[in-house]
Amino acid sequence: MPLIFSSCVKPIVDTTITIYGTVIDYETQMPLEGVSVTVTPGAKNKITGSDGYFEFIDLENRQYTITTQKEGYSTDRKSITTVAGDNIEVTFVLKKKS
Repeated sequence: MPLIFSSCVKPIVDTTITIYGTVIDYETQMPLEGVSVTVTPGAKNKITGSDGYFEFIDLENRQYTITTQKEGYSTDRKSITTVAGDNIEVTFVLKKKS
């Protein structure tokens, strides 16, 4: 007589997303430190390190606007539409103000 095994455990589905990336200088193409990166809705904020890197983890699946600001540079914004489980990489290139 064959044995039949079954499981009632549902597979784990990741319903959150991660948005990460780098901010670089337009002229030098080098990472920018000290850039304020804000994701809305939620108004979560990060400041880039010497590598220009930022990361927002465990965000809800929805549309976001990411804004980058640094004194002496033009502000930049991007809209991101997400899908649950996504890891989305975004690069910002900031120009110095004249």
